[in-house]
Amino acid sequence: MENMLLGDRIRKAREKNDLTQEQLALRLGVKKSTIDKWEQETSTPRVNRLTTLAGILNVPLLWLMAGGDRVPEPGPELLSSSELMAHKVQLIRQRVQEVETLLQELELLARDPPPEAGATG
Repeated sequence: MENMLLGDRIRKAREKNDLTQEQLALRLGVKKSTIDKWEQETSTPRVNRLTTLAGILNVPLLWLMAGGDRVPEPGPELLSSSELMAHKVQLIRQRVQEVETLLQELELLARDPPPEAGATG
């Protein structure tokens, strides 16, 4: 029985869910290079990221952390209620952060609007 490294498990589960590194990065709120580093074993995700990652990839958190001989079939039934709740909380936090960033950008634009196209100064 082969026991894959964490990076291999992330990659296999991502591929089984037909996700690119870019798509997974977007869902997690990280850069594509971060996903690549995890899969190449040059960096390791924090525990809170692993919980969210397990939810997105539809695999048990325990399998993602400890491994096993094969990638479990994706399905929401694999998530415990606490894993699902943690995943939802993480997604909400990411959305709140995105909204706050957009609000800051809008406030900056309102204070210093860009010159209108075609205007001469």
